[in-house]
Amino acid sequence: MRALSSSAAKLVLSLCLLLFACSVPPDAQDLQRHLAVIVQMDWSGLHVDSVSVLNCTPADKDWQVDASYKMRLTADKDALPQEEQERIARYLSMCDSVLVHKSDHCSMRKSMVVTHTPYGWMPRELVASRPDLLPRIAEESKRLASEAAMK
Repeated sequence: MRALSSSAAKLVLSLCLLLFACSVPPDAQDLQRHLAVIVQMDWSGLHVDSVSVLNCTPADKDWQVDASYKMRLTADKDALPQEEQERIARYLSMCDSVLVHKSDHCSMRKSMVVTHTPYGWMPRELVASRPDLLPRIAEESKRLASEAAMK
């Protein structure tokens, strides 16, 4: 009987912790690092100079996040693979005409829903489409955090 009450207590504690984790907004610095790492991993021709979390609002157990990105082109656009040029035109349409030559800068805003994972808060779309990337993103984000702490 004691084992059952201990198990029940652990279950209640786990549920309370889970509810608490889902009700607390994402840590802005961790999320900013994750978002920067995602761009760095996904785009060979872009460098993220900064990411800022502008707003977080509850969205059920997840959070709706508005973020501002400042990016720069690492090579002339015409030197990038055709696929990446098309992705810039499709996904970064507001920057397409600005990002032409190496070191051109562009600022943009993006809204997304982030969800809590064992690796921290991540964009829900990424969690669904590329869960294999989550550990790498978290690892790189931790590396960036430790480098920043050493400075």
